[in-house]
Amino acid sequence: MIKLLRTNYLCRILFLIVILTAGDIFSEDSTKADMPYYKITIESESYSLGQLIDTIDIDIESSGKPIGGVDIKIGFDSPALEILEIIPGEIPDSCRWKFFNSRDFSFKTSGDAPLGVWQILAMAEFGGDTVRPLCYGFDRKASLAKLIIHVDSSKLDLETDSMLQIFFYWQDCGDNTVTNISGDSLYLSAELDDKKSAPRALPSRTGAPASCINPKAQNKPVRGVGFESGGVVMENL
Repeated sequence: MIKLLRTNYLCRILFLIVILTAGDIFSEDSTKADMPYYKITIESESYSLGQLIDTIDIDIESSGKPIGGVDIKIGFDSPALEILEIIPGEIPDSCRWKFFNSRDFSFKTSGDAPLGVWQILAMAEFGGDTVRPLCYGFDRKASLAKLIIHVDSSKLDLETDSMLQIFFYWQDCGDNTVTNISGDSLYLSAELDDKKSAPRALPSRTGAPASCINPKAQNKPVRGVGFESGGVVMENL
């Protein structure tokens, strides 16, 4: 257990090093968004009333661009929804990526904090590896992770809870990022079309704020990831 936590900590540090070497992350960001190279989607599934255990996929479309690693953080707010476990999806499993880990960070420190928070960290390889993974993604949509969920409709507010949303959540600039194979490029959330709704600070449910990019840095992070939340749609309410 200690070894696993240490490995996860070191992998998280590798992601943060990419950000820190890109320059001062507390400087102003450009208002122009880069074209998304990747799109990460949480699937939506429809269920009837009752109790059930099922899976929901987190998928990525990469437009044929190789994926070196991902650092994803998600949240949810309904007491009727529970994430029991998160397991590798098609890409890390079929491509035989070297590292996959998920952790439950659930907390409720304020009224704005999600009821549940999970982090998913997956890396195709480590810097010193001599054996390469079989692939770095596919030329089509494929799953990064599978959420094993439990839904209990007896805990629903039947007047308001027709959709139990699972959303992307940002606590720091390393959340919800994609890295390339060499690890020297970091892709953040693409700018929102409506700049008035763009996040100004962390934590955020709508993307990384401007403070995460220094436009003067030589190797700054790129806004190149689009996100689409999903969740559970309750039928027959």
